[in-house]
Amino acid sequence: MLMIFSSLHEMQRFFIWLEDILCSIFSMTSLGEVECILGLQVTRDRSQRSITLGGQHNYIVGVLTKFEMDACKPITTPLDPCARFSKSPSSSLVEEKHSIQEGCR
Repeated sequence: MLMIFSSLHEMQRFFIWLEDILCSIFSMTSLGEVECILGLQVTRDRSQRSITLGGQHNYIVGVLTKFEMDACKPITTPLDPCARFSKSPSSSLVEEKHSIQEGCR
């Protein structure tokens, strides 16, 4: 849940009230300001009045570590980034497919 308030005083009052209600129902502990939510790093700049959701660096590092790939070296995708794709095959692809099928017979 992400909540935004118009003033610091309003936010503090609300959270004191909410914490009292929740503590009366559940056993809980306040963890302070959010640093990460759904794997996204949260950066807050009070002077600019902005909240930025950053990348998933920690999540990616965790996955790489879990599968023992944290020492692997990054490479670029071996596909031309300017390549254009369409749903209908071009005539050269159809011909190439037929020649491959002929070679398998």
